[in-house]
Amino acid sequence: MSKKALLSVCLFFSLSCLCQAQATDNKAIYVLNAIRTSLECFQNDNMAYYEWIRNTTDENGTITSQSFHSWDLHPYPGEEYNITLQPQDGIIRSVDTQGRKISMKWQGEQIVSFNITGTKEEMIPEFNEQNLLTKLTETGLMNGDTRTFYLIRYDDEGRISQLDTWLENIKKKNTYLFKEKKFTYSTDNETNAIISVVIYDREQSKKKKLKIIASREGRFLKTTDRHYIVDVIHDGIPWKTSTLYNEKGQLASVTETVKGKKTITNYKYADELRIEEEVIRYNNDVFAEHARIILYHPMEGTSGDKIKYQKSDLIIGYDENGEVSWEKKNNWVRDKINGMWTDWYVPR
Repeated sequence: MSKKALLSVCLFFSLSCLCQAQATDNKAIYVLNAIRTSLECFQNDNMAYYEWIRNTTDENGTITSQSFHSWDLHPYPGEEYNITLQPQDGIIRSVDTQGRKISMKWQGEQIVSFNITGTKEEMIPEFNEQNLLTKLTETGLMNGDTRTFYLIRYDDEGRISQLDTWLENIKKKNTYLFKEKKFTYSTDNETNAIISVVIYDREQSKKKKLKIIASREGRFLKTTDRHYIVDVIHDGIPWKTSTLYNEKGQLASVTETVKGKKTITNYKYADELRIEEEVIRYNNDVFAEHARIILYHPMEGTSGDKIKYQKSDLIIGYDENGEVSWEKKNNWVRDKINGMWTDWYVPR
């Protein structure tokens, strides 16, 4: 074989490998985006959304998982979640979402159904020309005759702009709007995104009359790589959560304010082990409670680099000046009065 012919064969082989790798990545992104959007549907009435962070690849450069932030009041805004692909025989048969397995069926190059392990219900997806999920139908029925489906719209950048929840009575063959969730994104330094949720009265919706029974609006702000703020008006009630993570990505502090009540929770770690939680509460800016929960304490005889921890059941209470005022252990309590400890007792 001539040098020119050999070069042509090598070039063809390289291009074929490149195209195959590109096709594999495109399918991985298709699956990951579809699953993330499905998860968005499942929390349709929450003041929350999922923000893409990154796709992770293996040593061959093949996409294996996707990470995203969960913007929510609970459990903790900014917490990182992952969707991990689980291919079998070269086909992506399922994914793992933080311990929850979602399997899928294919027809050619398209996903035709999802199923969450442990449930009998299947979900039927529909996609647009850009392979973005535009409709998701739950096959399970409510009250024997009604099923739920979601309609998803996107902005010019492929981000969700609106997610509507519809109910369909399969016997009467009519549909009606139940919830509307709108997403507005920003590039300024004040807001990452604004989300509004409107919930309608079902019975009025059946009559094609939209009567609002609940409304919520949330503003989401990431001030630094480790600080997240969620500011929500929940059915007329202001609710704010400020969450801080440490350099290891561990939850460091959460401040929650709602109805005049403010709760500050700080967390302490020994490497990856959370060993303490400190909770401070105020009612209308007046001190209410301060407690330190000891989850783990050092084992006797261990110290320095060889320190080992064992579970603890100790809670230490403080007064508004930061002085120890009580302790609780194994449901027994003792108080510190005028510098002296009382006997242990079981509170009534």
